[in-house]
Amino acid sequence: MKIIFLMILAACSTTGRKDCSAELTKIVRADQDARGNFMNLSQKDLLQMREDDIHRREMVRVLADQNCFESKQDYSNAALVFQHGDKPEDYYQSFQWSKKAGDKSLMALSLDRYLVSKGMKQLFGSQANKGHDSKCWCLEQTEMNFSDTKRKVFTGKTLADQINWMKSMNQGSECPRVYCSRELSPSLTEEHNLQD
Repeated sequence: MKIIFLMILAACSTTGRKDCSAELTKIVRADQDARGNFMNLSQKDLLQMREDDIHRREMVRVLADQNCFESKQDYSNAALVFQHGDKPEDYYQSFQWSKKAGDKSLMALSLDRYLVSKGMKQLFGSQANKGHDSKCWCLEQTEMNFSDTKRKVFTGKTLADQINWMKSMNQGSECPRVYCSRELSPSLTEEHNLQD
């Protein structure tokens, strides 16, 4: 792994930001390719993907530490990799980078993932979960007083659209529950003002 970091550092320092952008593009392509057949991945494949995600985030951290991000696309690519993190700090970083990129959809996904990881209700309804021993997907609990207008501005989808998406993942299974049973704390005391 250290060899990869050194190679990235060398690319940044010797050939400039253009190669860093190309490296980010390769990293995000690998991130997305790993998820191409997500619904059919075995437990072993999922564990391998998680390990690979850790390595991809480390590579992106090295690029970020070298101040290699220049374009909105660079920030968006970095945000997408961190969106597949495993702790609140990863999701928060994803949110910050997606905000710099002006990528509203990724901002919403990152914010929802961050809130759920902190034990709070999501706003946009983008996070679904499937327990290890469950055959059914459920939508993580969602703030009902967050407006569908804002959901549409950021994701192009209403909460009803998100519920239908989750139900489509359960097609062919008898899954009576829409929302996950895990209790989450309210995330809103009043309507948050996300930058429109």
